[in-house]
Amino acid sequence: MRGSDRMGIAVIFSVFLATFPVTLLTSDPSFLGVTWLLILILGGATIAMRRARMGGGSVLGVQLLILVLVTFSLSASIPGRGEPWYWHISALWQAGVEHIRTSSAPMPPNDGVKFILVTVIGLIMIMTDLLVSGIGRPVWGIAPPAALFLVPAIGLPNDTGAFHFLCIALGYLA
Repeated sequence: MRGSDRMGIAVIFSVFLATFPVTLLTSDPSFLGVTWLLILILGGATIAMRRARMGGGSVLGVQLLILVLVTFSLSASIPGRGEPWYWHISALWQAGVEHIRTSSAPMPPNDGVKFILVTVIGLIMIMTDLLVSGIGRPVWGIAPPAALFLVPAIGLPNDTGAFHFLCIALGYLA
């Protein structure tokens, strides 16, 4: 097993664990399945591309393309009002932001919030991989997953608990 393979597996594990603190924000855990699938697809593709010795820019481009394809697929699976795809994605973001703005945690289910969470966690995965493997700074790999922990840790009036902190700590140790 190559070093790039181990780093890729560590990034997958780290971001996978970082999704658990986000569950405190919403009462609808349905975003987890799509998010975990996205993490596995991105991670597997990244490991394969690094094994094939593709350049860092190419790896980042393919990762972003995968994220765009998955988010388009997710938006297509969410019912809309018959508008074009670009308006539907915009409407999902607007509905999600409005729902986040007007609801308190744990928020009731909302398709826009699910769409936002999947997209943001996909971006966190890409940023973590970019820091760890792309520019070769594994120590900075804690920053993106820690951001997923800090949102509920700072934003919620209740304590997030030791379990959620341990998820981030274990992910960093990986």
